[in-house]
Amino acid sequence: MKRVKIAAGLCNADYGHIGDQVEWATEAGVDYIHAEAADMYMLPDHPLMGGPQVVSGIRPITDLPIEMHCYIRECDELFIDITADAGADCIILPLEYFLGGAPLAYLVKRARKHGMQF
Repeated sequence: MKRVKIAAGLCNADYGHIGDQVEWATEAGVDYIHAEAADMYMLPDHPLMGGPQVVSGIRPITDLPIEMHCYIRECDELFIDITADAGADCIILPLEYFLGGAPLAYLVKRARKHGMQF
């Protein structure tokens, strides 16, 4: 039987009360928290949204896995390190910006080194 998982997305969260909202979602029984990071290119209506700072802020509030969905054009190994250190369990990057072999392979290897899903 297929198991449906439910994520609480933080894209439109009230950042002034994000801890409370994550706590409510956790208590409601969601399976994981879906955080976002956006630059000014991918989501111009949400420039510089979210990121590792949000993950580190909510990590102490929930034991649920935190997935970071990155709407970014550029990423390097340092961003992977910062995201993992903040407490993200999974990172999602837009594949089309990281194709070409080596860049994607380095990012996948780095995420796996931190025990993150990619």
